[in-house]
Amino acid sequence: MKFSFRGTPAAAILGAMVALAVATPWPGNDLPSWAVVLIGLAAAMLVGPRGKAWWPWLAVVPAWVGLLVPAAPPPCAEVVSDQFEQRCRTMLGLAQSVAEDPLIGDLVIGTGATLDPSQPFDLLARVVAGRPALTIYLADERGRLVAWGGRSLRFPEGLRPLGPRRWELIRTAGTVTLALREPLLHEGRLAGSVIVTERSSIAVRNAFGLKAPPGWMIRFAFWDPDAFVVESDVAPGIELPVTWEGQGIRRQPLSTGFGWACLGLISLLFHPALALPCVFGAFVAVAGTGSPVALGLLVCLGGAAIGRWASGLRPRSARWVVGSSLVVVLVLCVFGVGGWTSDWLPEHLLQPGAGVAWLVAAAWVLAAWPVSGWGLERRLAAAFVLAAMAVVVSAARPAVELLRWSMPPAFSVPESGVLDLRSLVGEEDAVVLISDLASVLAQQWGLDDKSRGAEVLVFGPAGDVVSIWGELGPAGERVKVAREWTTLPADGTHIQLRTAEEPWSLLGDWPNRGGLDSSRESPMWWVVLSRSGAVAASLHSDVTPLGPARAGALYHSRGGWTWMEVGGVRHPARVVRERSWLVARVAPLPSVATWVVRGLLAVLWVLAAMVVARPPGLLPEGTATFGGRLRLLVAGAVIVPLAALALVLQIRISGQEAETERSLGLEAFRTVRYTAEHLGGVDINDDFARWLAKGWGGEVLLFDGSNEVAASRPDLMDLGRLPGLPLVDVFPQFLLGREDVVVRRWGHEIVAAGAVTLNGRRMLLQLFKEGPYGDRDLPRAVDWLFGGAIVAALLALALAGRIERRLSHSLRDLVGVSRRLLDGEPLGAVARPRERDLAEVLEAVETMSQAVQEREASLKDQEEMLRITLANLEPAVVVLDEEGRTIFANPSGERILKDYPDVIAGRNAQKRADGISTLEIVRPDPGRDLSWRVGLADVPLPGGRRGRVMVIENITEVVRADRLEQLTHMARIVAHEVKNPLTPIRLWVQELQESRRRESEDLESLVDQAAAEILVQTGRLQETANAFSNLVALEQWEPDLVDLGEVATEAVGHLDVLHRRGGHLRLEIEDPRRCWITADAKWIRRAVDTVLLNSMTVIDHHSGEIIVRVRNEGSECVLEVEDDGGGVEDERFDDLFAPHFSATGSGTGLGLALVRQVVSRAHGVVDAVNGRKGLVVRMGFPGVSDGESPG
Repeated sequence: MKFSFRGTPAAAILGAMVALAVATPWPGNDLPSWAVVLIGLAAAMLVGPRGKAWWPWLAVVPAWVGLLVPAAPPPCAEVVSDQFEQRCRTMLGLAQSVAEDPLIGDLVIGTGATLDPSQPFDLLARVVAGRPALTIYLADERGRLVAWGGRSLRFPEGLRPLGPRRWELIRTAGTVTLALREPLLHEGRLAGSVIVTERSSIAVRNAFGLKAPPGWMIRFAFWDPDAFVVESDVAPGIELPVTWEGQGIRRQPLSTGFGWACLGLISLLFHPALALPCVFGAFVAVAGTGSPVALGLLVCLGGAAIGRWASGLRPRSARWVVGSSLVVVLVLCVFGVGGWTSDWLPEHLLQPGAGVAWLVAAAWVLAAWPVSGWGLERRLAAAFVLAAMAVVVSAARPAVELLRWSMPPAFSVPESGVLDLRSLVGEEDAVVLISDLASVLAQQWGLDDKSRGAEVLVFGPAGDVVSIWGELGPAGERVKVAREWTTLPADGTHIQLRTAEEPWSLLGDWPNRGGLDSSRESPMWWVVLSRSGAVAASLHSDVTPLGPARAGALYHSRGGWTWMEVGGVRHPARVVRERSWLVARVAPLPSVATWVVRGLLAVLWVLAAMVVARPPGLLPEGTATFGGRLRLLVAGAVIVPLAALALVLQIRISGQEAETERSLGLEAFRTVRYTAEHLGGVDINDDFARWLAKGWGGEVLLFDGSNEVAASRPDLMDLGRLPGLPLVDVFPQFLLGREDVVVRRWGHEIVAAGAVTLNGRRMLLQLFKEGPYGDRDLPRAVDWLFGGAIVAALLALALAGRIERRLSHSLRDLVGVSRRLLDGEPLGAVARPRERDLAEVLEAVETMSQAVQEREASLKDQEEMLRITLANLEPAVVVLDEEGRTIFANPSGERILKDYPDVIAGRNAQKRADGISTLEIVRPDPGRDLSWRVGLADVPLPGGRRGRVMVIENITEVVRADRLEQLTHMARIVAHEVKNPLTPIRLWVQELQESRRRESEDLESLVDQAAAEILVQTGRLQETANAFSNLVALEQWEPDLVDLGEVATEAVGHLDVLHRRGGHLRLEIEDPRRCWITADAKWIRRAVDTVLLNSMTVIDHHSGEIIVRVRNEGSECVLEVEDDGGGVEDERFDDLFAPHFSATGSGTGLGLALVRQVVSRAHGVVDAVNGRKGLVVRMGFPGVSDGESPG
């Protein structure tokens, strides 16, 4: 197989690496630019890139641009003059705008307006905003400074606050100040002035509007005859000599490093293994810049390259690459050189520091570890592993530093003699201030880079100290003059270099760049002990001495390892014997709480990096599953309350910290003020301020108004590390005469300021000290609150996920059991879950399964029995669905569906509309003596549907037997009724016979009386015979279509005589010719006549009313007869239609019984209720449809 390497992305990457390698400033690489380009072009022609293979060559472009673009030369004289001119105009414009502001007039002129002293400060701060190099001062008519804004620098020495407009150039040994004084005039008199200044070092990149190109520095060489003098038309008399130092940069390290980084990113896409050499090349390119940001990004890129490479390897190889890479990185950071590699732990949550780059890189490497899935638990485990590695690095690094013992290097300063300062202060006639000369010399000699105690003192011609740098106060009298010089020009000035004597000279943590209280920020603390273990020298007042036995052992063994207590906390220390002293180097390890908090922050940063390397998959089911709801519950019940609690506690703790700082500041200020005010008769100078600072443990500044009169470290004021003016938010209160003490923050320092009276003069005292919460490396409240809250929430989520998996596994088993149970399969062996409640559920399911199986067998038996029963059951059983379709019918039901389908459908439709279950007697064929008992009920059907079951039983013989029984009962009643009249007839006959035999005189009247009574009794016999005849004749039923309205009309017409007797009979027919029923017309007429006659009997003795109504009610025809005869008692309604019952006490009691029999034969229903005034008898008959009626 033929394989062409040329033209592939790998070849392009290698060719681009060659091009970048010759462009990188390796040691000894001095190829000219044209040679670098030619080599790169040759490499490009050799690899022959095509298509995407051109991408790697895009990374070569920035390196060639940085190489070929020539270094920018210094700007020409015209450009420099224009820049300086523009800056002078800006300063003049600012001064004039302030002078013309009415607020300033109210302050310095005194117009009588009420003015808050802080308002001018706010005005000047707004004016100078966006111009950090400028300072604006405001002086009143007596030359006192009343407000200022911008940089907090001393008012330029030698500059008069009052006078006409004037530009001045004020020179010191190390600075140049351009100042403009703009007068404030009121009615022709001088009322004050506005002074705008800009101070710059002698050698800078940007100053006074001048900007040096890359690789160049601006030097203001006042004594260089070759310097170019810059002038401005706006600033007459100002001559600024400028020279340029440096040279253009041929190869830009950052551009070459950027090219290597781009090539590494491109290599990640095509060949991750080739990204590692690119990262190494970028390291070489930018190592000289010292940029922690660039180095951190390259570390992250290296981690991504290793992780991307390892992810494409086999699992065993990937594990080896990941493990060995983490070990190498761990060893490199523990034993490497460079402070930024020493600590992986983040300093703060949102300001982690450069060391967090190693954490991110390690996380990206570890993300390539071959596992089946990176869930939250694995991510947390990886995060805690890397956090533990970070703790190991942070804990081991101080021990490594202690092993690299070295005493602070000795000073490298000129030998004693004559010191030529003419390059700094000029000749004898030069007007140059030397107040900062000591600081300038210390910087030139590199004393501020050393950690050994030293002081530089400059004495004026009068023998007084005019400039000082350094602080040897803690050494007390153990100070010696190490060097002493006279100066050129010979103006009587001399300089001394003082150093501490033993044991103070053995300390290596003297804070030459800050106050004495900043010594605890040193990476190592130094303590000098005597052979008995007593503390002989230390800048830390809370060091606990060693015991004599332990100190003696260390002394005789010439050193060793031990633990030392500083501030009540034990720290590891390495002790070395130096002559007769024990010099201890203490590693200031943080507390366990700090380890924990920073470890939690490391966990969060690793998790964030893991999210980038391994984005978590989104769960599509969301809250539709138990796990989703559980995570949502945890998020709502844990994360939100923890975040809210952390926020509240952060606010509370911040307030407590501020209150604690205020309390400490107030207490310290009161102590220092009491001490200062009760000394009496002391000189207010720098020595007095140093004495106060020694007891205070910080720095002390004293101001008489806005003028500094004493400072414990004036060199720090020269360097801008202490303010040269009173603090803006303190001075206005001092002007108002208030005695309040103000405690506030100034950078990382706590400042306590207030008024103090010394030697009868009211002054402003300002105390500066690093606060108890000012250590930058210590976690803030927000770090441990939010860090702990988030990690706790993540642990809760991980625990929820673990619970979810365990429960899901058990639930899946239960689902499988349920499905087997649903399918009727045997359950088999089921593993018992570890959760007791789920095990109980499984036992319940198994018990239920056994019961279901037994029930299933029983149901099958019952089903078979039911089928047999239904098949042999004489009543018909029919099951219908909601649409009336037949679902099931037994053999009897099938015969009925075949013979009477319309009757079945009609009954179902009627009862479906009613929606109730019924049991009734139905006569399906009016022409036959056929009766059914029909039961209809709603039943649920499979699939959630509803249906109806209809049970039909042929009860014709039962009805006939019932009627025969009723006739038999009637016969007994009639026999009884016949016997009752016969007894009085027999008695009257016997009485007549006896009277005739006796020939009674009143025989004739007796005969009349007997005849009348016999007629009455024979009438009753006739009524009984007729009623019984009617009941017997009812068996001769001839059904036909009958118009119920016509029957009612005829019945009412026969009783028209009621109107003559004072009664009223009214007929109400709702719809004539529409109430057709199937019945025997003559019997329906007899039934209606019987009900009407009963009503007439009730109203016979009074003028009453009878109403006959005929109407349709759905599928029924209804005939009602209502009278106003008072009705019937409720308890007698049950017997109203029974034979031999009369509500009036007269008659045979067979009338309403006959009515019920007639209505029943017509398949109707009769009932009675009490109406408003009397009884209402209602007869309801099944109506005939319109298609069957004659109309």
